[in-house]
Amino acid sequence: MVKIRGALRNELIGLLPAAGKASRIQPLPCSKELLPVGLQALGTGQGEDALRPKAISQYLLESMVRAGAGKAFIVINREKWDIPAYFGPGRLTGADLAYVVTDCPYGAPFSLRQAFPFVRDATVLFGFPDIRFTPVNAFSRLLEKQSASGADLVMGLYRASDPSKMDMVRLDRNGGIQGIDIKPAATTLTFTWIIAVWSPTFTRFMQRALDDAEPLVAEEYNAVPKGRRREYYVGNVIQTALDSGLNVASVIFDEGRYIDIGTPESLVAAMTQITAEKEKR
Repeated sequence: MVKIRGALRNELIGLLPAAGKASRIQPLPCSKELLPVGLQALGTGQGEDALRPKAISQYLLESMVRAGAGKAFIVINREKWDIPAYFGPGRLTGADLAYVVTDCPYGAPFSLRQAFPFVRDATVLFGFPDIRFTPVNAFSRLLEKQSASGADLVMGLYRASDPSKMDMVRLDRNGGIQGIDIKPAATTLTFTWIIAVWSPTFTRFMQRALDDAEPLVAEEYNAVPKGRRREYYVGNVIQTALDSGLNVASVIFDEGRYIDIGTPESLVAAMTQITAEKEKR
């Protein structure tokens, strides 16, 4: 617990899943999370000489720091040592960074489980390191919602650019979350979730849910040939949380935008958008 303006609050810690194989976008010269998307000014130089490439995952880390996170854990696999080699202890991002190595192949939530001993008593700020989003204060708004509602989990919702590749969120008339439809082939739903904030209660719930799901997930994984295996998603855990009655809230960012570089097409779109933004300045 940390003291904020006379009140006690759980420590804020960022958590990033970076253990995936990025199979949809291979071959790559580096980990997907380090692909340069945009530029940043470093040092005291002037003009174009002061600009350097900015890794896509740095945007997420900076958003977490802006909301008050002083440290973050990045979960990697054994083939992604270029990520700690690039970010090191975190001076570039303003947060203290540590790296957790996992060898579990079942999907992002099982990778995240490796970091739970380090974040079990914290308020977790979660996002996908291959997605850049606006507004820059999005995490702060999720934290405000959590404080006001007491929710175990608060999700940041955005209008989906390609619902067939996203977790689509079913809302009731009052904006309450009813369920998650993962990568639907066709849908009338509008919003997907991009970032989230959750309490120690949700961390403990996820731990139990993954422990319960693992035998069946492992059985299915081992029974299906490589290339046809279904990934277990964070959205699956969120649906289980909804079914179990956890308090799940949301903030809709109607004015917000996101760029996902997880496919060749989206990477091209991201580079085009960043170039257009630079030309406007």
